[in-house]
Amino acid sequence: MTSAHRFATVALAPDVVALAPDVVARHTTYEERIVFKELKDFLFQGSIVALAVAVVIAVAFGAVIASLVADIITPLLSALGLPDFSTWTIIIGANGVLKPGVFLNTLINFVFVAGAIFFFVVKPMQAIEARKKKEAAAAPEPTEIELLIQIRDELAKRP
Repeated sequence: MTSAHRFATVALAPDVVALAPDVVARHTTYEERIVFKELKDFLFQGSIVALAVAVVIAVAFGAVIASLVADIITPLLSALGLPDFSTWTIIIGANGVLKPGVFLNTLINFVFVAGAIFFFVVKPMQAIEARKKKEAAAAPEPTEIELLIQIRDELAKRP
């Protein structure tokens, strides 16, 4: 075996240090390896990946709602005679500026996002759960005696 095969390269800060495999093994305990394996398993299980996808979709959805408020609702309110909220400012002192209009636009964004989540996620999920409960209640599980009778009948059919 050449010396290149006997060494493992480990990156530490900006330097690259070559260590023998037995040195690396001595500095990594069994418990540390188990923890890293558990962390890897946790990160790659389906629910974490689904959560990451949900976060990305939620950020994109928030951008759509922000655009809806800024590009459609605010101009429509301006057409009705209401001023553009984002231009409302209050000057405090020489350099201070309060922007209640921007806050109002953000509040409108929040209300729209919350409403969309409620009507497009929460309500359908509640309807699905109610349907599952109704189906579960409609089809009661057989009792132990009924199961034993079914088993007896199936065994009786065998030659």
